[in-house]
Amino acid sequence: MKISTIWASLALLAAFIFGVFQVSIAHLNPACSKIPMTPGCTHKASQVTPSVPLCPLPFNEWSIAARAVPGNSPRPGGSIPPWFNRALALRGQQVASEFRVPWYISMFFGILVELNMPDVRNPLMFNKKQTTGADNAKRDMATLMQGVVWTRDYFHSMPIEGNSSFIDSIQNVHAIHTDVARRANAKFAKEGCIVPRHEYANQTTNDVMWDAFESDLKNSNIPASQRVPSPTNWPTCPTPTDCGACKACKKCEPCKGGGGKCKTKCTECAGCKACKQKAAAGCEDQVKSYNCGACMCDAKKGNCGECKSCTSAQKCLNFVPPMFNQQSMLFVVYLFTAYPVLFGKDLAISACEADLWAFNHLFAAVGYGLGIDDKYNALLQPDIKSARIYYKKMHEEIVIPSLFQFNKQSRLMMDNVFKGLSSLTRDLLSPTFLLHRFVHNFLNQPAPRLKALMTKKERDLDSTLDSYLPQFMNSANYRSVANGALHGFLATTTNTLFKGNCKDDKISSKKCFV
Repeated sequence: MKISTIWASLALLAAFIFGVFQVSIAHLNPACSKIPMTPGCTHKASQVTPSVPLCPLPFNEWSIAARAVPGNSPRPGGSIPPWFNRALALRGQQVASEFRVPWYISMFFGILVELNMPDVRNPLMFNKKQTTGADNAKRDMATLMQGVVWTRDYFHSMPIEGNSSFIDSIQNVHAIHTDVARRANAKFAKEGCIVPRHEYANQTTNDVMWDAFESDLKNSNIPASQRVPSPTNWPTCPTPTDCGACKACKKCEPCKGGGGKCKTKCTECAGCKACKQKAAAGCEDQVKSYNCGACMCDAKKGNCGECKSCTSAQKCLNFVPPMFNQQSMLFVVYLFTAYPVLFGKDLAISACEADLWAFNHLFAAVGYGLGIDDKYNALLQPDIKSARIYYKKMHEEIVIPSLFQFNKQSRLMMDNVFKGLSSLTRDLLSPTFLLHRFVHNFLNQPAPRLKALMTKKERDLDSTLDSYLPQFMNSANYRSVANGALHGFLATTTNTLFKGNCKDDKISSKKCFV
């Protein structure tokens, strides 16, 4: 994987296209943190202290259980967790500032991954703040600027409510999520679906590009084990068929080989299509009906009509995931926290283990403030080695499998992300170019069909990035230049989009939202 070429392009664009070269002073002094790497959590309840919480659930349990619990937990005691280590979090802020450009790119590609997860995508579609490329550009810049606040409002003293841009930002993001969840839950209770198909059925997507993307994935070397449906994309099972409802059927349809007569129990109902009215609402992410009562047959067409059990034909959940559940909220911060830890060299992040541990601690604390409880906060780990193991499982068993389950909603949302970034960079970072870099670099897979769609200009940029930018970005001096260029780009762009509402951390934490 060679992600350095992806994120470095933004720094060059900011510097050369917009003419905003500035010098940024490196923050890492000393070069590697001297803060003791104490345990971030414990698996033993007897060892829990105010500064050492209990570790989150094991991954196999977390992957499903975290979807069942609301993730926007209130924080009446404040947005700072009791296990917060100020010195460690401050160092984490400094690490994020030193490697700001690759961290931003982790955020950008994290958005792409999240938008294919129904628990993240559907509330965003419902909120209608990303319906066009222009809307998306503004929203994503607002999200980026809150990340700036989290990493730039340095913890030189303990953050205190009323005197901390970090806390103001976290609380305002939390409030936005609470409001969206309240409105979405009200609509779901009334209609059974928050994003009905008719709202997007007539919208068009860049199907030529997305078909090429799916073809490149299908023909890639990604193993079969990473292509199975991801638990994050499992739909909700429909309401189980009432086995006493066959008596309500007006017509029984006979199976092959014999007639059928409606009886009082589902297990005795020969082919009766019972209880369709009890099926779950027709949302994109719900199983439409059980096979029970619809003439189940085995592989040899035997036992036709013998509905012995009411089971779904695909894996599904026995609960409806809450809006902004613990898992979806965790993925909001996971991607731009875990990937610098997992793929540091490929992102041209040369931070030592102690610095990555500090970086990880900072965003575990951000997750707490956003409403993620310790039990589900996968960023809470005993040590950096344990973090890598857990993050790798999330990447290989949730993130990559989810990419094989694209639908029209995902295409629409991602099209708007690409259009927004393309417009911000004056069409130099085109959708096809970005998606090709994502597959080729992020997944370390060839993307021949996507590359065939690229223009000569895009292929030339692609080649230039591969040959030149890794050298450019692996130098601390050039990182300083890139950080300064990016700072200038953000200042210019946000001033245009938000008219002064993002000009410093204090104002951004309160007004830089959409």
